[in-house]
Amino acid sequence: MIDILAMWKSPKMVAYTILTALLYPTLLLPFQDFSLFGHADFFRIGIAIPVAFSFLFGPAAAWGAAFGNLIYDASTTGLAPVSLFGFAANFLVGYLPYKLWETFSAEKPDLRSAKKLLLFVGVVFVACLMCGFVVAWGLDWLYDVPFLPTTFVIGLTNAFWAITVGALLLALCFGYFSRHKLRYTDVLTEKSK
Repeated sequence: MIDILAMWKSPKMVAYTILTALLYPTLLLPFQDFSLFGHADFFRIGIAIPVAFSFLFGPAAAWGAAFGNLIYDASTTGLAPVSLFGFAANFLVGYLPYKLWETFSAEKPDLRSAKKLLLFVGVVFVACLMCGFVVAWGLDWLYDVPFLPTTFVIGLTNAFWAITVGALLLALCFGYFSRHKLRYTDVLTEKSK
């Protein structure tokens, strides 16, 4: 967990944070009016950014997702107390996938086998469900919005887009970042030398 603080000493990691924070809301905004159940479940295709970037940028993706969600809130509904829950929830979307992957596998997350793809689906699903849990908790506490249905609507909607589009994005980008030693594992190791 020390990596979430140590990364701020690396200019590359700060740049990755900024990149994530800008791309995330940019991909959320065009799809915000498409929804099946109301505002909570819109086509959050942008969720693929922090999820895929989690495996590329590590803690920078977590911070980028958190700040990116604040940018999205500020540019749409305006910042509100629930934005703090959104900050924490989106931090988890960027943080949990790579951390859970490191816990369960020493292999690179290049998604080149059924086993890796299955692990990707599992860790991303957990991250998205935790995101839904935190946002739903905030909405329930602040506005008396039903907790359980909100958790599942947000969690499952995020999981769908994160798993489908996120896997595609990661598969397309992983080789480049890995070959050029631009992944967070390389950047943070290089910084500590």
